[in-house]
Amino acid sequence: MDRNTIVPEFAELFSFRRPWPWLLLTVLVFLVAVQIFRVNSLQGGENVDASGKPVFWTRGEIFSGRQIVPGGRFLAARIDLNKRSSLTGWFKVTDTKERINCVLLPASELDPWRNGLEHRRIAETGYVPGGRVSRELEPGSHLLILDNQSSPVDREVTANFSVE
Repeated sequence: MDRNTIVPEFAELFSFRRPWPWLLLTVLVFLVAVQIFRVNSLQGGENVDASGKPVFWTRGEIFSGRQIVPGGRFLAARIDLNKRSSLTGWFKVTDTKERINCVLLPASELDPWRNGLEHRRIAETGYVPGGRVSRELEPGSHLLILDNQSSPVDREVTANFSVE
């Protein structure tokens, strides 16, 4: 066989006049379509906000400087995340004999927490004069709470929390 006869045989064998190149092309297109849908589909257990509004990324300082937490009440800062982020910070009550609680929980758990019902929390320090919090947070809405519900007296707290 010379070179001039091989090329026409190859062209005839792999031409789209035969059914198997079309079949191969169809299978490849199908596999690409399956991969596109698989990658872009929602993962199991993922919550979707029905309102359709986007979740913006809270970044930077949450609490900074001195805060007055009213007696019998709490201060809450909402943290909205669209990606995994780190919350780090510390708090300290001015008088070391005073105590305050720092709670980090999903935003959906605020009402059960406020009403003393069973709730899911991400972190809690307990009633202490000061403490540090360092947590990795998943995407979604969270609340960082400085809690003074156990005391009728206002508490002055120095706090510095940030999300990165």
